[in-house]
Amino acid sequence: MTDSHEKDLADAPESGAVGIEGSYGGQGDPRDPAARPGLEGAVKEALRCLAEVLEIRLLSDEERASITGLETEAEVSGAAGGMFEFVNQGMREAMACELAFAALTGPMLEDPPEPWTIMLDDDGQVIGEWLAESRREEVKESGRAIFLSPDFVLYKDRKPKGKGRFVMPFMCVPLPGPDELSTCGMGTPSGLADEYIRSLMGNPGKELATVVIGINTGATGRTSSETSEGGTSDE
Repeated sequence: MTDSHEKDLADAPESGAVGIEGSYGGQGDPRDPAARPGLEGAVKEALRCLAEVLEIRLLSDEERASITGLETEAEVSGAAGGMFEFVNQGMREAMACELAFAALTGPMLEDPPEPWTIMLDDDGQVIGEWLAESRREEVKESGRAIFLSPDFVLYKDRKPKGKGRFVMPFMCVPLPGPDELSTCGMGTPSGLADEYIRSLMGNPGKELATVVIGINTGATGRTSSETSEGGTSDE
């Protein structure tokens, strides 16, 4: 992020969302949201396959660092009371992108293109996953999985190697409109990061969800997989 971006973010109101289409300076810089008047609409349209995006706020470097720290705490704590390793790959990828936005959404759709959560063994084999509504009846009738909850299963026909880990993937989607944008996707924050993001967005009600949207413009040739510490979302 350039010095002009940091100055303009510092001058922005502390409460409420910082609109993507606002004036941030850095005229002509393709990484500057103000240089892309159609960016907000393009992002909202691309993410319709996951949820209705209601409000977007550009994250400063300081805010990104705070969120990354909270996600690190969550990963160290693990999943299922610390019984399993936990990797929030979605947040790692989103925070590694060139631009990162906090967003408020309506309820997540029941049939997203990828599972919200997967369980992998030491070889990267999927041994459990969140199931979209359209798949649950078929999997239940097949008898090849154990339902740990109405929407999460462990597969009986896959022999795991090692203890297993829970992974929340980066939900990458195609972006309509500006073809110079190389990445658009989102990660779902863990509990502490969710509360922090809510504080940035005016403490909305729990009927609204928070996500972090990551975007690469292609201006620097940087990709999330090149900057993420935890590999790619194809684990």
